[in-house]
Amino acid sequence: MSHAAWRDKPSWYVMTEDDQALPFAVQRKLAAQIGAGTVVLKTSHMSLVSQPRRVADVILRAAQGLR
Repeated sequence: MSHAAWRDKPSWYVMTEDDQALPFAVQRKLAAQIGAGTVVLKTSHMSLVSQPRRVADVILRAAQGLR
């Protein structure tokens, strides 16, 4: 790979407030660095398991090009 897709394409980031693996401040910095739209969930690192419907909603909105 020679070019990261986030440089040219819209990006989204699901930030997890109760994440014990990746501090919230780090998540915020990563999202800002790639210019991502963000959604904040009060969940752990495993948001796909604990809140699958909300994560699916974010994915659907991203696929539709909505922020």
